[in-house]
Amino acid sequence: MSSVEFDNHILDTDVTGWSPPSLRVCLCKDLDALPSPVDIPKWISASPDRQLLQMIQYDIRLYFPSSIHPSRTITGANGEEKKEPSNVVAYLNDESCIDNGYQLRSNGPESTGNSNIDRYPLRCAKHGRSTPGSQSKKRKSRGSFAPEHGGCICNFGFAAYHDRDINRMFIRKNGGGRFLHQGHSITPPEYATTTPSNIPRPVMEKVKGLLEHFASTSIINLFLQLEKKQLSPASLSWLRHTVLQRKNNKSDFESNASCLLRLLDQLPGCRYSVTTGSYDQALEHVKVYKRHRKELQKKSVPTKKNAKQVHPDSDQVSNVTLSKGDSIPNDATPDATEVLPEVDEIVAKNSECHKYVKAVVESLKLKDDRVLLAVMWATADGRLGHMRYPYVIGFDIMHGDNN
Repeated sequence: MSSVEFDNHILDTDVTGWSPPSLRVCLCKDLDALPSPVDIPKWISASPDRQLLQMIQYDIRLYFPSSIHPSRTITGANGEEKKEPSNVVAYLNDESCIDNGYQLRSNGPESTGNSNIDRYPLRCAKHGRSTPGSQSKKRKSRGSFAPEHGGCICNFGFAAYHDRDINRMFIRKNGGGRFLHQGHSITPPEYATTTPSNIPRPVMEKVKGLLEHFASTSIINLFLQLEKKQLSPASLSWLRHTVLQRKNNKSDFESNASCLLRLLDQLPGCRYSVTTGSYDQALEHVKVYKRHRKELQKKSVPTKKNAKQVHPDSDQVSNVTLSKGDSIPNDATPDATEVLPEVDEIVAKNSECHKYVKAVVESLKLKDDRVLLAVMWATADGRLGHMRYPYVIGFDIMHGDNN
């Protein structure tokens, strides 16, 4: 399909509905058979047998490759148990769905009435979500709107199953399904990947490898751009945090300070010195400067602030101290509603900034309830370089940007 035909197809399918060219993935006819390409909608829609609709154990099956697993509980390196969702959605999206302009999603397993078989409904990612032209005035949930009528809901979907006896995922011949998209248009592949779950697995493994070697965000975005994929800043930040936690074997119960000292102990040839203190001492050493734009009016100022006076006829900036009960001088604000560029505000004790400071101090706690105030370390290579070139001094120019 050419780009012009693709653009016209997008315009025509928003209202009338559209079917994907195919949903072709590799499936196995038997447990030991080699995977072969199968178009799932065509296979399910061809000559269905309604008598087998409720007879899952006797229905014809096509098995997913053995690498496709159901939802399960895994045990980490620290003995923690975590739930891992099934990768059947990622497999289908990687192999076919994203390239055909849509994605699938699943909310997990459901009961089928058979104790040995679980059902995984696979729906279009737009299922239950309205398009901008079909939003109701009443908000259903944060960040989404309830569709006004059934025509706004995409009912594309079918089901995958898991047989607990053989521990294998499969699809049924007579399980039913709807293979028509409606209420939304085709999403080009380069705009369909905004979360890690929608990134193909080979690309995601390379991204994780770059993150493990502390690659910068610009390098990650450049690599994704070459792969015609993209990740939102929030998703990339979460992925970096997850990858580094897994690499460092950090548990949810271990503080950042304890993890840092543990890594320094494991680093060959590393020497370090720490300074600790009490919780109150740590609070006294933290300073937060909250800056924001604020509109000044010709009224008394309730609290003491240090503002910057901006002269209208020049670029000069001078400091103006405003105490409680003082009014703003006329020469300081030519206009009664002038917006000053920056205002330093004293942080209240129970404010948002104060809660943030307490959270930072909590993350620096050690096992003996002492708080890590400072740490200095030197690696074997660093000490060797200092002995060879003692007149060279290095410093971190990224302070405040990457913490």
